[in-house]
Amino acid sequence: MRMIKTALCATAAFSAAALMSGVTTAADAASTPSATQQSCSSPNQEVCWEFSKGKQYNCPEGRVCLFPGLNQRDGIVSWKAGHYESDFARIPCTPDNSSCNGLPGQVPTFDNDASSWFNNTNMVYCVSRLPNGGGHPDNTMPPKMGGPFTSEWDNDASSLSYLGCP
Repeated sequence: MRMIKTALCATAAFSAAALMSGVTTAADAASTPSATQQSCSSPNQEVCWEFSKGKQYNCPEGRVCLFPGLNQRDGIVSWKAGHYESDFARIPCTPDNSSCNGLPGQVPTFDNDASSWFNNTNMVYCVSRLPNGGGHPDNTMPPKMGGPFTSEWDNDASSLSYLGCP
C-alpha cells in the first residue's frame, strides 16, 4: 500500500480509495512537489485541485466542484461523477492562499474552506459538516446547478458524498 500511495502522489493522481483509506494525510501529500496542484489534465482523474487567489474556475462536465471563494473563485477541488471525499483535511491548499485554513506550523487544508459549488453531473451530491458524512443535516447539491453556500454552510463543509443525500 505504501508503494501504491507513493506512486499515486508522484503522478498527482490520487485515487478515491487511497484518499478515503486514511493512508494519505495532508502532511504526506504536501511533501510531494505537486501536492498543492493536482490539475485536471485528464477527465478520468478521480479527484484534482488547484488554488490561485482571485482566479475564476469553471467546473468541467461530469464533475462536482467546490471552490474556496464566492462565484467559483480562488481555487477548485473537483471529483469525477461517482466519486466522493470522506475528509477534506486530506486536501492540501497552497500556504499563500489566504482562504485556506490551517493552524500555525501545519499544512493548510481544504477542510471548512468551501464557499461556492457547482454540480456538473447527473447525480445528487451533498456536503456534511464532519468527516465521513457526519454532522447532519447535509447540504444538498442538485445536478447541473451551483452557487454560493448559504451563511449556514459557508466555510463549514468537511466531506462530500452522493450516498444518502436528502
